[in-house]
Amino acid sequence: MVRDLGASDGTRSEDIVHHLRICTLKNSQIIMGGSAVDLDASDFPRVVGEYNFLVVWRLCLPYWLFEWLQYVPIFPHARFRVQSSDKLFALGENLCRQAAKTQAESSQDTNVHQLFTDDSAKYPTQSWTSPELGAEMAGQVLAATETTSSALAFIYYELAKNQQLQKELYKEVIAHDGYEELDSLKLLDACIKEGLRFRPPVALTGSRMVPKGGLNVLGYYLPAGTVLTTQSLSMSRQRPDLFPDFDSYNPLRWIDAEDEYSAERRRLVVPFGVGARRCPGGNMATYQMRLILVATIRAFKVTLAPETTPQAMEPFEANGYRSRHDRCDLVFTPHRV
Repeated sequence: MVRDLGASDGTRSEDIVHHLRICTLKNSQIIMGGSAVDLDASDFPRVVGEYNFLVVWRLCLPYWLFEWLQYVPIFPHARFRVQSSDKLFALGENLCRQAAKTQAESSQDTNVHQLFTDDSAKYPTQSWTSPELGAEMAGQVLAATETTSSALAFIYYELAKNQQLQKELYKEVIAHDGYEELDSLKLLDACIKEGLRFRPPVALTGSRMVPKGGLNVLGYYLPAGTVLTTQSLSMSRQRPDLFPDFDSYNPLRWIDAEDEYSAERRRLVVPFGVGARRCPGGNMATYQMRLILVATIRAFKVTLAPETTPQAMEPFEANGYRSRHDRCDLVFTPHRV
């Protein structure tokens, strides 16, 4: 990704969303299927972007319309959007085929596909069919790539807007070397934590069913069987006493912020959910964000492209928070040593 961004040498803008989707796909395919898996990423950024909006369409449009659009060539954009779910499923099936071939030749890699197939061998009554496994792999890849790339795109945008903050982050990352020091970079950690608070990539987290006897929540009685969920974006915005200037991106609120409210602040930022149903890839996503940010901020000065306006970057809820046009154009100028 650093090589691809550097190819323009700062002479033109780059859509960082596009680059991030390819980068996170390349990373996640190793986790899902092993190091020998090599998926075609050429169409992937567009497929993911259209699928996000397809999810919204499915909530409000009749089923027959999707069937009709699949076969009508006069609306190519809508047709591609409707077909995006099939394209994702095909990617999942391809991943399974490559992972199975690698697994048969060598058992050195431990990956998600191997864990699923090992489980099927151990518990035949709970085995996966090929379509089920392909769909699961497609879902896992989508979850592993889209959330991370969306969150990072907004963080890059905020860093490009705030050059002083970016300079401080640059000083921090060049002062440390080696992966083992990533956890000690306080400003880097604060930039990521604030990005996940300010523009969480997943809209709804932590759905639970109200137990027998009902439940009182914030003065409202909810009968048993009601599905209750939380909204990631609003949680920190409900408490201006804990998050002054809550509608601004301010990583410094997390720097040396140990006071009587620190634990409560952290409790209200839950981009990956909580409890037994917490996103299993949350730690991987955070570590991946650290690696990508360090590599790019060390290599480039990031500035806004003229077309990247506040209006263009207005958040839009489409299977999670995305920029309104599902892109973020920035200029990556290499640091001259």
